Amino acid sequence: GGRGEHRRAQGCLILGRTKELVEGNVLTWLFPAGMESAFDTDVAGGQLDEARVYAALADSPVRSPELLRFATHLLLFLRELLPDGGGLQPDGPLDKHLNAVVGNFVIHLSDAKRYALVPRYARHLRASLLVEVYARFLTKLAPVSSELKAKCLDDARAWIPREGDGGVRAIIVRALDDSREVVDGNGAPDAAALSRGPGHRERVLEWATLAGADLHPEAAQHACALIRQL
Repeated sequence: GGRGEHRRAQGCLILGRTKELVEGNVLTWLFPAGMESAFDTDVAGGQLDEARVYAALADSPVRSPELLRFATHLLLFLRELLPDGGGLQPDGPLDKHLNAVVGNFVIHLSDAKRYALVPRYARHLRASLLVEVYARFLTKLAPVSSELKAKCLDDARAWIPREGDGGVRAIIVRALDDSREVVDGNGAPDAAALSRGPGHRERVLEWATLAGADLHPEAAQHACALIRQL
């Protein structure tokens, strides 16, 4: 990033223009023009299509890791500091943009192999996007050693609750379900089919077996589903 971006951010902060700061500055620093429309992709029932949000974020090149980190910290700080979150609070008018920025940073941390930091920032995402991003993270790390998997689970437990819509259980169940789908290499179900194979499904299953005895029923259900696919 450059001094110009920081000066413009300071001007918006001094004048209390949070909307202008986010939509007129932060988004333009980080994302190509028009990309914000991907954050509004809806499906039936008014729910966000998180798979498309994730795909848009994953395909967005990180222009400056330093500026992305600055923007992430800035928006999270403002959400805590400003009355009513300044529109950045959950379900606020700027919440979708905060989720896009933080989600992009989480994906960057994963790509940079800063695994211990992933749950510290992912916990700030809305539950549905957290599950989407974190399940993809576990899928990406399916081939790693059992020791690294256990370390990643320990890191997650320190920041993400066990239960609930955005909890560790929901994340692992989603990763297990995704591993049984026949998708393309990027995880897109509507692209040309490419099975990731039984070895991948077994490696994803290891997340559930390492996560604790209370997740063994989910592991058993996954194993039974794999047998039915044979």
